[in-house]
Amino acid sequence: DDSVQKSSMGSALVYCLIFFALLDLPLCRLQFATDVSKMKELKNEINNRLNGTDVSGCVQLIDMPFPKMGDSGYSELCETFCANVSDLSSTRKAALDSAHYYHPAAFLILKFYEKVAGIVPEPTPTCFEHFGTVDQSDHKADVASAACTLALILAALNFAASDESKGLKMLSMFGNGAVAACLAFFYISGGGDLVEATYSMSWCMVPPLMLGYLGFASKILDF
Repeated sequence: DDSVQKSSMGSALVYCLIFFALLDLPLCRLQFATDVSKMKELKNEINNRLNGTDVSGCVQLIDMPFPKMGDSGYSELCETFCANVSDLSSTRKAALDSAHYYHPAAFLILKFYEKVAGIVPEPTPTCFEHFGTVDQSDHKADVASAACTLALILAALNFAASDESKGLKMLSMFGNGAVAACLAFFYISGGGDLVEATYSMSWCMVPPLMLGYLGFASKILDF
């Protein structure tokens, strides 16, 4: 009846919200890692323009005012190099801001953690130091986030299969196969990058699977 259907819909919505909140954490990390990895091309362009020129002497702090021509420490080479690194730094920050924007639950949890645990600010790197790390992400954390994402999706599908609804059991069976096939496709086409493959698969598979779950759990769809 209507009361049972509303109850089922309410429960399904709560489960979906919990699932999305949990999934938001590793997906935020995966989005940032994927965007940062694309900066390698920009970094390679700068390296090509340098053509082997030694820039280890560019020890000016990143994002700080550069010495003017005629001042002590001025170098035209380093001025151009630091300007390029500053642009890369801005791109990296934009990637972080974008990840926080599209994953608000992860951003709120991060801010709560920062408030409770506090943050020790890192020293400002030099242009040369920052150039070496600006396109890097913590690979172990990225792989762990990919594994966590897959575990959450598969756990959600198995949770759906525990219901007596035939529709949810079929959705679970289809979902497991579709997730594996989609992940394999992006992994192979992406050159064996598990982090990017997991992120792409999540965007393709999670929305339709959750809509299907809502439909079957609320009896809008049924067999």
